[in-house]
Amino acid sequence: RSTLFPYTTLFRSSIEKNSAKKEAYRAIKAEILLNNSSKNPKPMGKMINIGDKTLSELEISIIRKQIQIREEQVSMYEANSRKDLADMYKEQMKYLKELLPPEISKEQIQEAVVMAYPNGYTQKEMGKVIKEIKGIYPTADGKLISEVVKEHIV
Repeated sequence: RSTLFPYTTLFRSSIEKNSAKKEAYRAIKAEILLNNSSKNPKPMGKMINIGDKTLSELEISIIRKQIQIREEQVSMYEANSRKDLADMYKEQMKYLKELLPPEISKEQIQEAVVMAYPNGYTQKEMGKVIKEIKGIYPTADGKLISEVVKEHIV
């Protein structure tokens, strides 16, 4: 069961007044429903507390995907001189980014890797290291973690 649905109903009055916010939340809800109704639905994953709300790993990945889609749309519409549509998607991105936890910086990940493995590690141990860092920072971008871990292989 998604925890995002109760979160959206708490702010129903503010959402109804704001069409960009409404469209952003609808896109998330549609993706969650699509996942839940598919043959092989992805599991919700661990629940992560983010300030006053709790989201699952699946919900966070869906929100990130929606932000990425909107970034592509903004660049496409700006390239085609459609400022009105680009602005609409920028506003939706703003509301989607509010739902995400604060970004984990590359420096924070590097610090965790160095503290956990001060003498380094081999390429064979890379998967174990990535999994451990993901345990420390569950909301961090996996691609960023992978890049940092690759830099510290001995």
